[in-house]
Amino acid sequence: MILFCFTAIRNQERLESGTGNSRGLHVSLTLPGAFSEETQMAITMAERVAAKLGNDGQNWDGFESLVKDADVEYAREYIDDDGNRAYERTDRSSHFAGYPVRYVFDDGSAIVEAGDAWDIEGDAPFTWQGSK
Repeated sequence: MILFCFTAIRNQERLESGTGNSRGLHVSLTLPGAFSEETQMAITMAERVAAKLGNDGQNWDGFESLVKDADVEYAREYIDDDGNRAYERTDRSSHFAGYPVRYVFDDGSAIVEAGDAWDIEGDAPFTWQGSK
């Protein structure tokens, strides 16, 4: 999907300053995974990574290169006081396949991988945003 952004205000400024013409609108294209400068300031690094992967938690094409600069944290499973399954940070030697892996970016946002899927981190470490 391609979104068209008509910037009529900018065109009006160009017309008033004499640097533009009155014969059309300036059109800028925003492609999937690309954001305007204003939007880039408002979204997290994890959201940018997710957008580049089409917000598809099962799309792994290029995942490793997109998270290569993130800090990696591993989790181990435990049962909390209420009998619920929970995860806590551990070292890699205590981590088992399928347990969550957290990729933390410089801005504090994170992508959490668990099993064969990933998502932007939810409200707590090692949780998924989509699990709310």
